[in-house]
Amino acid sequence: MKRAYELTVLYAPDLTSDELKQSQDAVVGHITTLGGKISKNESWGRKMLAYKIKKHQDAVYVLYAIELESLKAQELENLVKHTLGVIRHLCIVLEQ
Repeated sequence: MKRAYELTVLYAPDLTSDELKQSQDAVVGHITTLGGKISKNESWGRKMLAYKIKKHQDAVYVLYAIELESLKAQELENLVKHTLGVIRHLCIVLEQ
């Protein structure tokens, strides 16, 4: 059964624009490879962090609204976590 999720990804601020694009494309690729559908891809830009993450004081925030099989959600999180340039992510289930 497909469920609606919000995936927020924080990308390292020191990535070049090409590296950032490659990292974002990799995350989108992980979602589509697992059979997910992206309904919204919203970039919030570079923002300060409340505390340092992997020695970074700021990050580039991107929000993805997706539909994905519930059994694939954990696999997606593992793939995103190991994507080059991703310093933190959060995936939540949206109520329907």
